[in-house]
Amino acid sequence: MEQTNSAAEMPATRPQFLKVLCILSFIGTGLGFISGLWGWWSNHMLAAGTDAVAGAISGSEAGEQMAQSMTAMSSAMGMGPDYFAKQATSSLIIGLLNLVVFLGAMMMWKMKKTGFFIYTGGQVIQIIVPFVVVGGLLGGLTGIMSGIFGVAFIIMYAVNVKHLS
Repeated sequence: MEQTNSAAEMPATRPQFLKVLCILSFIGTGLGFISGLWGWWSNHMLAAGTDAVAGAISGSEAGEQMAQSMTAMSSAMGMGPDYFAKQATSSLIIGLLNLVVFLGAMMMWKMKKTGFFIYTGGQVIQIIVPFVVVGGLLGGLTGIMSGIFGVAFIIMYAVNVKHLS
């Protein structure tokens, strides 16, 4: 009997570097999902709590002055209830986008090239969300900080695209 060794019959072997990247992505997206949900909840509570604290201490003249000072300080720093509401929305979107990024990493684990494009799309949107939803300096810094790892991983996965089918 004659044996054939065609490329179609041979299963693709996963390079070690791709394996490490995928495992790191699985860990990172799991933590990112949990962090996104936690960020949504805590910022949602802060948005509600800022008004509640200001209202609770405004019963006396000293409390009223303190509430006005708190409000002025929060506004000067750009961290009023609106800011926390925007942060909550941004955190939730980013947390859910981690599921998309996880799907892309899972597809690359299975050696599917489509996973790279899904992964890249999810990472790019995660970088854009803070700029659009939160805005300002804090939104920009958040986007840039998340972009550092996102772009680094996109580049490292791009090196491995040649191994995907």
